[in-house]
Amino acid sequence: MLRAYVDESYDSKTMCVGGWLCHEASWKLIEPKVGQRIEYERRRSIRRGELPISRYHATDCANLKKEFSERNGWDIPRQIQLTKRLIDILASVSPRPVGIAVGLTLDDLRAARPDLNEEMTKWVAYFLCMCECFLNLGEVLDAASPTERVTVIHEHSPHFNSAALAAYNQMFESKKFPYARYFVSIMPGRWQDFPALQPADLLAYEGFKLTAARKRGRDDLRKSLQAVIGHGIDIRAGFYKSHGLKELTGG
Repeated sequence: MLRAYVDESYDSKTMCVGGWLCHEASWKLIEPKVGQRIEYERRRSIRRGELPISRYHATDCANLKKEFSERNGWDIPRQIQLTKRLIDILASVSPRPVGIAVGLTLDDLRAARPDLNEEMTKWVAYFLCMCECFLNLGEVLDAASPTERVTVIHEHSPHFNSAALAAYNQMFESKKFPYARYFVSIMPGRWQDFPALQPADLLAYEGFKLTAARKRGRDDLRKSLQAVIGHGIDIRAGFYKSHGLKELTGG
């Protein structure tokens, strides 16, 4: 049995859903190490009289905000060190996880569906990204592990739980989707119960940054994503183009 842990990263311009697919045996090795690293950072901050972090949050860590702010003892070298360590942990198991990230530009979706309000625009964006994640997960399983099945756990969100479930149901209802047989279930989860959602947040953020860069006509990879690939970890990253959104949404 495999598990896929996915999270979302978004702002007013970009949405990305991404995470990791891996065997449960590997997750049992990864999750304790992730927890140990976060606890190490917490103890380090406490010893220095600084506010300790509660979890790894990729956006805040990359931008030195909130718990990861400079007043709490964080700087770029420490931020890089933590991110590098999480990538090392993912690469330390065999078989290694497969990364999946799918993004879109919200302005393209707004152009395709001007009838949607802002809340529904983000809901539909998440739904579409999750649908494409399911397609990627199915393709990976079909090619590499056709006898396996997968459970999907996504970060709990009052805004997007219904979109994740709708995407999952759509997968089974669509006659054009050939991989539904690989999926066992989907459920929302909290990082407190599923530490693997924290490295999922890492890939969701990297996919978010890559989607934004591609919209600007750039395709260069950030150093953290280069480090993932440098460890020999397979990444499947994609994004919706404007004409594709119009076709999918009827705009």
